[in-house]
Amino acid sequence: MVTINYHGMISGTATVTSKSMINIPAKIRKKYSIKAGTRIVFVENERGGLEMIPVPPLSELFGIDREYKDILLAP
Repeated sequence: MVTINYHGMISGTATVTSKSMINIPAKIRKKYSIKAGTRIVFVENERGGLEMIPVPPLSELFGIDREYKDILLAP
């Protein structure tokens, strides 16, 4: 089940299988471009909740720091 709250945020539920796998709801996969092979990091937050963070492949990060080149290479 997927719902959208009054802030436009998507939330959904998934069931853990006997093999400890989950299916991420389609609307969430589409919004965050999660595809087969996407790495996900699970982080416990300070309120005891669990955050799921998709990790982009290194190829997508190439050149991301171009606008900060002068700062990064400053003596």
